[in-house]
Amino acid sequence: PKSVSDTEVDRLRLASQKAMLEVEQAEHDFVIAQFTKDVNANQLELAERNGTLRAALAGLPERERLVLSRSYLEERPLREIAEELGVTESRVCQLRSQGLARLRRIPRLELVNE
Repeated sequence: PKSVSDTEVDRLRLASQKAMLEVEQAEHDFVIAQFTKDVNANQLELAERNGTLRAALAGLPERERLVLSRSYLEERPLREIAEELGVTESRVCQLRSQGLARLRRIPRLELVNE
């Protein structure tokens, strides 16, 4: 049987990791789209004016707050955020999802139309 070189194994491993990241990114994009598609701009503006959203963000763990800020306010790519934090893109996706989930659990932060 033919032997597979370390280089070939590394190439296949990287291709597999890249494919997994692309799937994770698509899943996260879908979740975010679902969360934001029904957001009422007036409610969001009101929540911001009242400081509710700011307070909610301030209550998040530092890394989740940083990831949400870089991702949504600064519109930076996940790759850049990952480099800044010294973690993988996959970990950035996890932190972003965790932060959004925490925000959704705040009862007084009613951003989505019912």
